[in-house]
Amino acid sequence: MSPGQAPAPEAQEAGVADRPIRAILKAIAASPGVWLGIGGYALALFATFLPWYFVAVRAEGTQFDPLTTVLQFDGLNGLFVHPELKPVLGVSAPSVGFPIGLLFLITIPFKVRKLLRSSAKKMRAVTLLRSSIYTVVPAIATIVLIVLLPSFIPADAPPIAHEMAGDIASQPLGGGSPIVFQRDLPVRVAVPAEMHWGFGPALFLMLVAAVLMNLGSRLERRSQSRAHQQGLLDQAEA
Repeated sequence: MSPGQAPAPEAQEAGVADRPIRAILKAIAASPGVWLGIGGYALALFATFLPWYFVAVRAEGTQFDPLTTVLQFDGLNGLFVHPELKPVLGVSAPSVGFPIGLLFLITIPFKVRKLLRSSAKKMRAVTLLRSSIYTVVPAIATIVLIVLLPSFIPADAPPIAHEMAGDIASQPLGGGSPIVFQRDLPVRVAVPAEMHWGFGPALFLMLVAAVLMNLGSRLERRSQSRAHQQGLLDQAEA
């Protein structure tokens, strides 16, 4: 093919077909920092579809016996609120079935592609550092929402609703406490119960993923520094 002549269609098709192969070979030859980052991305993607936060209740002789999850948020089903919670508390919230994990499913492959396509160690280090920060944002946002939970309870709600919200907000990382349900049998009676709450496995795994990304970023920066120092030595010897 002479200079300036456009490549044949067959050559263009072969080039397009070879792109996935080149990407795979480039990934195999990636540095340890990049591999740590990819592992962090994969773990974060897996974690988003697991439970993020839960509240469970056990009250003998009721619909919450044995221990029953009454509130749960995860990346696959969104917010789940037990339908029998409103008759007991006198207040409830609708379940919101929005799979927020799909947002991570869409964005994470683009981040991995950007990481693999970048030839500059500094850019890869910055990408991984930013990703590690973004990964812990859901955990921080969840803690903030849990702390603010009592403010979402209407003032005219039954005392048990305020008590439960206050107990959870006082220990947002997780805990347990005794509570008392009011149950109509034909007469209204008090039913001793216990409540447990805390983070699900998703947020713990996302924190681990953030640590992997941060370590990958540090390795890339260290590798960049060594390459720079080696370049200065080569210049000095020349």
